Amino acid sequence: MGRGVAFFTCRATRLWQQIAVSVPLPDGVRFGPRPYVRPLVRTRDEHDRFVLALLSQEHSRFFISQIGQVEEVFQIKGQRPPRALAERVTVAHGGIVVAEPVKREGRVLAEVARLVMAQFEGRHLLTSAPPEMRTAFVHDLPKELQPRVGADFAVDLHAGAAEVAAAAEPAQRAIEAREEVATLGRIFEAGPNGATWGVRPTLDALWERRVMTLAVDDTLCEPGSRCRQCSQLWEGVPGTCATCGSDAIEAVADVVELAIEHALEQRAALEFVRSQAARPLMGERGPMAALLR
Repeated sequence: MGRGVAFFTCRATRLWQQIAVSVPLPDGVRFGPRPYVRPLVRTRDEHDRFVLALLSQEHSRFFISQIGQVEEVFQIKGQRPPRALAERVTVAHGGIVVAEPVKREGRVLAEVARLVMAQFEGRHLLTSAPPEMRTAFVHDLPKELQPRVGADFAVDLHAGAAEVAAAAEPAQRAIEAREEVATLGRIFEAGPNGATWGVRPTLDALWERRVMTLAVDDTLCEPGSRCRQCSQLWEGVPGTCATCGSDAIEAVADVVELAIEHALEQRAALEFVRSQAARPLMGERGPMAALLR
């Protein structure tokens, strides 16, 4: 049913649930009193929905890319223009010469892209196209879509879905890195009153239900504990909870996993920082941060 599968089982509660996903998951078995959801949450953060557009004057194709799978959703065939029309040219933005038929085809394809982005809820738009076609296409996109166009990628117009996916992956990774940097930038700009940096301040903000966006270094894994009375999370294992005074302290193998669960319960956005561009920025302040409500 997919390239990865997660099983959640509990004999005492008669739980047996399997979740198939379209990306590989790390192999392993995890025992504990709570479901281990971090690998699934990582797929939620890592893979936005992309629209991939392979454009030409005669034949164009549109794909949807999400969680590692690419599916073709639309094709459009153009018409070969009369010679006299093909010889008419205009100079588009950036000084690129665009023939009149290319300009007209770009206008049609821009409208198709708008419809595909709306129907499939695409968040980003990537193109594989000759320079003149891309110029005409982007020029006629609605203004709200133009900032969502990423870097161009190169692939044969008749390539299969797997080849399209491989060709577009570097451009997709570049967008993910850009978004990680932008998220950290918003946390930096929020200042001490609108953000937290470091594990302890961020755990406190989660307990106060103030977190709007949780940013975590993807490699961060720390043992800690949870208070069974008030659900406060701790980096170590204190004898009593400093928040409520209870001694019902439960040691956990990874307090970051529980922090992610708390963020999901509060409907906070998640940002797993893994790119070479964003990780040094996070390293300046701490491996966990939050933008506050």
